Amino acid sequence: KLGIRMPAMSLTMMNFVSQRTSLMSLPNPSHHCRGTYCVSSGLGLGLQRGASARAARAHCVRCCSSSSSSADRSLPRRSMLTSAPLLMSSLGMLGVSKKASAEPSFPAGKLEVSTDELVSIIRADLAERQYLVNGNVSSNVYLDDCYFTDARDDFGPGLKKWQRGTSLLFVANKSFAELTGDVVFDPKTRTIEITKWRQQDYFRLPGTPHSPVFTGSVTLTLHPTFNLIARHDEKWDMDPDTITKQITF
Repeated sequence: KLGIRMPAMSLTMMNFVSQRTSLMSLPNPSHHCRGTYCVSSGLGLGLQRGASARAARAHCVRCCSSSSSSADRSLPRRSMLTSAPLLMSSLGMLGVSKKASAEPSFPAGKLEVSTDELVSIIRADLAERQYLVNGNVSSNVYLDDCYFTDARDDFGPGLKKWQRGTSLLFVANKSFAELTGDVVFDPKTRTIEITKWRQQDYFRLPGTPHSPVFTGSVTLTLHPTFNLIARHDEKWDMDPDTITKQITF
């Protein structure tokens, strides 16, 4: 009898050891734990009672703990990877906002001067170069899209357009524009005022008609940041229609 039972016990122990070894060697990534039932790579190992069940529970604790820890450890990384595109997009938008709110750069080809220097340049443009009848302004202190108006017309933006129109309209060697007042800067409004000028226009038309002598003023509005002229508004002391009626051929 002893000789018959010993092989049976040995077989049972060997069975248990073999099953336990198989369970411990199961690779975590390829199996799914179900309490006391473990499936690995499609192989079902039913462990129901006794030592086999205890081995299964031990294995379940190990595999679940390992899987849970791995999953927990992977969560921050997954969150970062998932959030990265949104984060980069947000940073990009922030960068654009910063650029948009940054001060503009000084225009190329323009002259950086103080307001006192700018007043002197404007005074010379009128007193020496008579720019109102020939368009000969110091263009390096005007914005290229400077806006021009006078008492009759709105010429719109465009320094070169205004210069060309003025030079084509008047006969420069017969027309004149004189500075009879002062040129002053107002820091509160960032404007420069030519307080008074005197002018007579000879037109490039058959018979060379000319206007009466009339007077007026000019308001020059500066750029908010740069000491460059952004707007040129000419005012006349005489009504425009009255001047037109007095044009002589």
